[in-house]
Amino acid sequence: MISRFLCHPTVRYEVIGADSEVGKDYRGITAVWLDLTGCGNADVDVKSTIEKFEYRTPDWISSVDGIMVDVGGHMHDGGLNMTMYRNGEPLCDSMQLYDNQAAEQHIVAAGICKDAGRVKNGDVFWADAKYDPNIHPLMMHKGNPDPVIGSMGVYIGLD
Repeated sequence: MISRFLCHPTVRYEVIGADSEVGKDYRGITAVWLDLTGCGNADVDVKSTIEKFEYRTPDWISSVDGIMVDVGGHMHDGGLNMTMYRNGEPLCDSMQLYDNQAAEQHIVAAGICKDAGRVKNGDVFWADAKYDPNIHPLMMHKGNPDPVIGSMGVYIGLD
């Protein structure tokens, strides 16, 4: 006999008032995306199918003050890492993690930087995305490489 139970997921929320003892320590958060095109669509053409290459995002000049609570890169297969810079200094290196147990390697996760430091109004941020098709093959479709992506999510707890 086959059991025919339906699973209904439940989501529970806990609401904490801003004026409560616990809520007084909470802060607003904003998300910033440093992507290769600077316009929200980070897909770009592959520069080479045989040599390593990299792209750089446009600069983002902060208009907020706060603490970076989470920073991480998102790339397509062939990607090695994304590095975020603040005022010219490297701040977070997000390595792309591959499933090396499979015949075809694919990115399964990205390294995350926690508590990456403070953001000040006027700080200049950018990121670069490094690819090397000799180390990790690119995604191909009908003999042509799929576009690659480089997008770095920066989550800022506001002051």
